[in-house]
Amino acid sequence: MTLEERLVRAHVQLEIVSRHKHDSKAVALARHTAYEVRLVEFRQASSANALAFWLELFDYNDRIAIDGGGSNDLEEAVMFAEELIASAKELSEDRFRRCKSTDNRPTFISEPQAAARSTFKITAR
Repeated sequence: MTLEERLVRAHVQLEIVSRHKHDSKAVALARHTAYEVRLVEFRQASSANALAFWLELFDYNDRIAIDGGGSNDLEEAVMFAEELIASAKELSEDRFRRCKSTDNRPTFISEPQAAARSTFKITAR
């Protein structure tokens, strides 16, 4: 399915998805780890002023939209969605590289190792 087809499908899906607690609706177009590109509809925007396609790059780690924009033109919306998806992928890869380079990956140890690490001796002086 092309990005244009996904965007049109997401636009239709906005009619049936339920609203979030902040009174908006969102349908995901793409996701790279914690970064999601989504089509969003806000209730407070009057239908006369609302853009047909409002896209967001959302960071689930920080729970914020880090980029966004809109258009009434499908082709412009597709081009912007491509940019946001590329940004999401880049941010995801950067975060992975930072974690890998600082060795912040989780370390799994066996039960005997865990027991050995948690025992200590108290010596009298």
